[in-house]
Parts: sequence; C-alpha cells; structure tokens
Amino acid sequence: MKRLILVVDDETTNRMIMGYILGEEYEVAYAENGALALDYIRENYSRISLVMLDFMMPVMDGFEVLRIMQKDENLARIPVIVLTSEASAEVESLRQGASDFLKKPYDMPEVILARVYRTIELSENRKIIRTTERDAMTGLYTRHFFYEYVRQLESNFPDTQWDAGALELDHFRLVQELYGWEFMETILKSVAEVLRTFLTGKDGEGKGLGCRHQGSLFLFCCPHGADYVVLQRSLKVKIAGISDVPWLTFRMGIYEKADQSIDAEQQFKRAEKALNGEREAYGETIAYFNERLLERSLYNERLLRDISTAMEKDQMEVYYQPRYSIQGDRRVLISAEARIRWIHPELGALKPNRFVPQLERTEYIQELDYFVIHRVAKLLGSLKKRGKDAQNNELKEGAAEYPVQMEDRDKRDADFDFFVAVKLSRMIFYDPQLEEKLVKMTRENGLSPGNIALEFSESVYAEDSVQILEMVKRLKNRGFLIELNDFYSGSSSLNMLSMLPFDTLRVDLRKFLYGFTEERMTCIVRATAEVGKYLDVKLAAEGVERESQLQILKEAGYTMAQGYCLGSPIPEAGFEELFLTSSLR
Repeated sequence: MKRLILVVDDETTNRMIMGYILGEEYEVAYAENGALALDYIRENYSRISLVMLDFMMPVMDGFEVLRIMQKDENLARIPVIVLTSEASAEVESLRQGASDFLKKPYDMPEVILARVYRTIELSENRKIIRTTERDAMTGLYTRHFFYEYVRQLESNFPDTQWDAGALELDHFRLVQELYGWEFMETILKSVAEVLRTFLTGKDGEGKGLGCRHQGSLFLFCCPHGADYVVLQRSLKVKIAGISDVPWLTFRMGIYEKADQSIDAEQQFKRAEKALNGEREAYGETIAYFNERLLERSLYNERLLRDISTAMEKDQMEVYYQPRYSIQGDRRVLISAEARIRWIHPELGALKPNRFVPQLERTEYIQELDYFVIHRVAKLLGSLKKRGKDAQNNELKEGAAEYPVQMEDRDKRDADFDFFVAVKLSRMIFYDPQLEEKLVKMTRENGLSPGNIALEFSESVYAEDSVQILEMVKRLKNRGFLIELNDFYSGSSSLNMLSMLPFDTLRVDLRKFLYGFTEERMTCIVRATAEVGKYLDVKLAAEGVERESQLQILKEAGYTMAQGYCLGSPIPEAGFEELFLTSSLR
C-alpha cells in the first residue's frame, strides 16, 4: 500500500505539479484551502504519512492549520512540509512545528522526492521510538530508554547531584489475584500519575525522569534535595482514594547523590536494595541506601536464591520447644511450639529471624508456612499412633517399671489432646483455601483441628482487616486453637483484645522481666493474669529461664510455660523420644 500524502495549495497548477512528482511512489490527495485540509486530516489522520502545506491561502491559511494541528495530540504526529516562496516564512514555519520546507517554484523533482522520503522516514522512526520508549499503560519510560536518558541527563548536567529512586507496591501478585488485573491497572496508573506530577513539579524541580520497570516496580531520577515525604503523602492519599484495602501499601528506596562513575542501571540497583532492605522503624516506607545495606542485601539475595531448593532438599528442619503444664503437683508435657530452622550447607544453622523477614516480602512465605504445618501434622499423627501403641503394650504387659493408675489409664484411653503451636505469617490468611488445606492436613494424619494451634501476633489484626478476622473466626469455629503471642509488647489494648477470637494469650517474659526487681516482676505477671481472667482465656508464658519465675507464674494462674529452664527447642527425632517417654511417666 502506498503512503498517503495530502497536498494543500490554493493554486491548481501547483497541486498538479506536486501530484505529478509524487504520484508514482505515493497516493496523493488534494485540498485547496486550510479549512478543507483540516476536515480531510481529521477524517484520515491515521492513514496520512505527510501533509504538504502552502502558507498563503484563502479561507484558512497554512499558519492557522499548523497551529491547530499542533494542539491536537493525534494531528501533531503527522509531519508537515511547508510550501512557500516567502523566505521569511521558512523560520516561522519551523517554529510552528513544521518538519521541513520547500521553496516554490518546484524545479528539482529529485530533491523534492528525497526530502519527502526523508521526512516520512524520520516521522515513522519517531513513532516506533515513541511506541517502545513509553510504557503503554502508564505513559512513563520503559526501562531501556529510561537508563539511556538518565545517562544523557547526567552527561548534560554534570554539576547536578542526582538521586536514584525505586518505588514498589507491596503484595502486587496477591492484590492482582484477589481483585483482578483491571483493579491493579487502575492502581498502577494512579501511582504513575502521582510520580509524574512529582517529577515535573516544583518538588522534583521539573528535571526528573520516571519509569515503570516491571510489575509494580517504578524507578525515578531527580535532583538531590527533592522532598520524598511529599511523594510519600501524595501516594498514600491517592491510593486511599481508590481503595480501602489496608495492606495495599508501598515501599520506597533512595540512593542519594548517586555515584555517576557507575552505570545508571547499577545506581538503581542500589535504590532497589534500599527498597527491599530492613526498615529502621515499623511502618516506615522510605529507606536510604548505605554500604551496610549493600552487604545485607547481598546476603538476602543469596537467601532468596537458595530458598527454592532448601525445602526440596530437606535443608529446612522443624524444631520443637516443649511446653509444660505448671499447675498441679507435677509438670506435664502438654504442648510444644514449632520453630523452623534452615540448615544451610554453607551458612550453617539459621534461626527464623535470619531469613523469615526476607521471605515475608515474597511469595515463598506461604510455601514455608504450609511446609511447617505439614511437617507438624505428620509428626503429630505419628505421635498419636505410637503413643497409643506404647500405652496399649504397657497395659498388656503390666510393666512394673511404669505402674499405671486408674486415672492415667482413663486419660490415655481418651482422645489425643496434645497440640503444637505453629506461627503463621500474615499473608497466609489471604489464601482463600487456607481453611480447606488445614482441615485436609489434619484429616490425612488422623488428627482433630484441636491438635494444631495457629499462632500469630496482635499486629496481624491491627493492620487489617475484616478479611483476616473472618478467616480466623472460621478456623476457630472449625476447632483449631488460636494463640495470640507478643502480648504486653506495647501495642495491646484491652478493648481490642476483647474483640479478637483466641484461646490462649501468650506472654514473653523476656519483653519486660530483665532488670526488674522480683516484686515488680510479680506485679506485672499478676496484672497480665487478670487480663486473661477478664478475657476468659488460658495464659501461657515463654522465655522462662529461672525456677523462681515458674513459681510466680503458677501462683498468678498461668496454665503452661516454656523456656530454657524447661527445655530448649529440639529436632523432630529428639522431641518424639521426649514425648513418648513423658507419656509413659
């Protein structure tokens, strides 16, 4: 198909001459004044490759046509070659947006064809670049063009100090799965709008560049000194105006005074490291890059790289810390808390605080939660079977070593009521199949839901959410035990606690006992016990390290305790032996 050229000239002879020159290679249309030309352009703008425009015409001259075209986004993309015999019009036509000009009379057809060809070629190249340099959804630069323009910016303004920034929405994939792509697209467009306003406004000094890198990750470059708190507030207001999803939040990383001796792409890698690093304070959304963060991020990257194979190759182990009933004449093993350990082949044994915070920012956290629950359910099923077998053998043999009282026999014949507490991440509660998966795991291992205690902190409730609360209520109604840990950590309120569904309130003595006198320690323990009585829930203590603490807890009314004076976390095999031994004594 030939490219379409519109020739606009009020003189018939000039139109004929131009048609003769162009006719073999192009499809040519004609208009005798500016008004007719505009009508034709508006109807056919998507097909027109070039407008050849005379300036001096009746009804509407070429200057007016050019001005109108430049104000219309669609029409402004069509290249214009001005046809004029007025030397003074040449400069003015270029200022008005014309691509080129040709002088009348037309005495060199080969020159006209060459300039027409070159003008169309440049225009089409610009269209290709425009299509690839901009993200189709947000209108921001794509990453390849963004990095190149940052290099040019640094080169053209060598005396300006530039900041490299990264901005990302939290839980992007989860939001998309729950609410659909259309909702997510609205959010991304809104973030881009706020970012563009910031970068072109006074806070970004009008020199900034923005990019949608991939997914919900945005990059931006602006002069050092820009107020990122303004950007933070604007984003919060914009997102809150669109959605009431409380966990639809974002994080921002800033690499201040970016080192221009390293490549632009590496500069923004450092901003991303700040974005993904640990925050100094809870809820903080802006973090700044430093060398310590670089070392930590390299460590975190390695963990994330290795985690996918860790569960497949049995590098993950579940440890169990025993819990004992502290009421009555003797301590009885009644429960345990599951704690994950990563036995890394090179980094050694890693406790949860070394890798779980990194996983909580990824999709791996749900996988890890289910891994732990599965292992716990499997162990409990084995303990239930072996415990009954051992008790039956004891009753049959009448072993003198472990004399069996009638009340013990009755207790052993009752249902298996031992339970293990599993700490869950916040994100697992957004899995709509959580309830079904947990029920399936218990049934497959011959357990009841009461053999699993689901443990989480109050902050899981505090930041959300009707959705999480409803899920926890359903799980509790199913028979799963619910434990609330980290009580007395500074954020609890009786009013809020009274509305939450849970069976056990767990207090970590390490939060407030060190350095206290025994008298003050006793007062605090008694106060928390009163809270438990008010809420009609059981009280458990962790971090118990001295026998004197156990006595205080017992007198205050605590039902169970765990800590190093009662037993350290031990691997699965060791705990199985402890359970079987304890069940026979």
